[in-house]
Amino acid sequence: MLKMKQLDSQQWVAPQLRPEDAQAIAEAGVKTVVCHRPDGELHEPHLMHESILDALAEFNIELIYQPIEQLSYPAVTDYKAIIEGCAKPVLSYCTTGTRSTVLWALMEVMENARDKTEIIVAAGQAGYGIAQYLPEHD
Repeated sequence: MLKMKQLDSQQWVAPQLRPEDAQAIAEAGVKTVVCHRPDGELHEPHLMHESILDALAEFNIELIYQPIEQLSYPAVTDYKAIIEGCAKPVLSYCTTGTRSTVLWALMEVMENARDKTEIIVAAGQAGYGIAQYLPEHD
């Protein structure tokens, strides 16, 4: 069962997607999906990004594969570029949703898009405690 959580007006996050989630993603109005889970992390062929890509393609939803094994400044800046250049709204996913939520939060901090407390609250409302991943100083 799909467990999408909204982070802001244009960003959603979810744990591992399955091909059968594609219709619900389309019905939610998502235009782009970003996969942050490296294919080798799970050993289930039907959960590889290409299986998700094929299912989403039936609904004209783009999948962008940005596997993240370690959070880093380049990963955040690459994610920012992806978000700036893709159709919205966006659903990002990884195994649990935490990595994708932290990338979103770090991008928001980097852009000074909103107060850090607002970012922590938005992530918390989606079910993700991310305060420990954010820089101490604004």
